[in-house]
Amino acid sequence: MKDVESPGGYEPYRRYPVGGMSVDFAAIGIALLLWQGLGIESLFGDLAVAELIAVLFVAGPVVVAHEGTHYLAGRAQGLTPTVHWGLPTPYAVPLRQHVRRGQNLVVLLAPTVVLSGGALVVGSQVASPLVQSVCGFVVLVNTACAAGDLVGAVWLAWQPPGTVVYLDTAQEGAHELYARPESRRE
Repeated sequence: MKDVESPGGYEPYRRYPVGGMSVDFAAIGIALLLWQGLGIESLFGDLAVAELIAVLFVAGPVVVAHEGTHYLAGRAQGLTPTVHWGLPTPYAVPLRQHVRRGQNLVVLLAPTVVLSGGALVVGSQVASPLVQSVCGFVVLVNTACAAGDLVGAVWLAWQPPGTVVYLDTAQEGAHELYARPESRRE
């Protein structure tokens, strides 16, 4: 992108080559795999209607916790994340900052590790069908919400150490840019 300068010693910024439809397919695939793998449908069968409604109300707070975890992870990495609660896609990301690869990986993966990992641990340790259903639903919703994070993290992990990322939002859409360190030729 021509209006954002990459840091000194880096190639010019380029747009991320992943996103859009690949993220949508990843989200659907993750949701289907988790639905089957965690046996969520069978867990719901053991619940009364009132309990099922309570489980479904978990979706909103999971999204809030997901974005809050991004925010806290960014702050822990010394970044200044911006939180936007707009629908259909709220976000908490470090906008208009040159973010190192490792920092970005922490921010991208934190909700999956903390929320989905925590729900898996709790759900596997507690015998209550309601707790297991809530935990299974948390894993399903959070991990499906994290599809873009996971696709971006996998792609970023393949980039050379030292790669930086720059995110911005504008009226024409989000700009997800990356720059690799310049090769040294001797």
